[in-house]
Amino acid sequence: MTNIGVIGGAGYVGLVTGVGLAALGHKVTSMDLDQSRIEMLRKGSSAVYEEGLEAILRDLIEKDQISFTENQLHTVRNSDALFIAVGTPSLDDGAADLSAVIAVAEQLREEIDKYTVIVVKSTVPVGTTSVITE
Repeated sequence: MTNIGVIGGAGYVGLVTGVGLAALGHKVTSMDLDQSRIEMLRKGSSAVYEEGLEAILRDLIEKDQISFTENQLHTVRNSDALFIAVGTPSLDDGAADLSAVIAVAEQLREEIDKYTVIVVKSTVPVGTTSVITE
């Protein structure tokens, strides 16, 4: 079992990813800044619709396989792998707005204190991980 953190874990991509990983047996902490979504998820309800998701979510919460928090530092320090799943809305010119992904990467640079695998799950163009690692 791996401890996995999902940054942006209350949105569609982050939640479905986190629930899937927890269902595979990993211990998942989903972090999001949206406190109302976090509170809803802690109760086993979701603003995201995916058939069967809420039933699986409630089961995983009961089994303590998934938890939800607004505390990014706690999530980072207690995870062996981190998934970045923040929004990348389209800009006026059609390009992806990578500001949230880059901001999270910069925060992680300061917060990570041990070897940690980082996966960018957000929808990003080719070459984004090269930009992030610089």
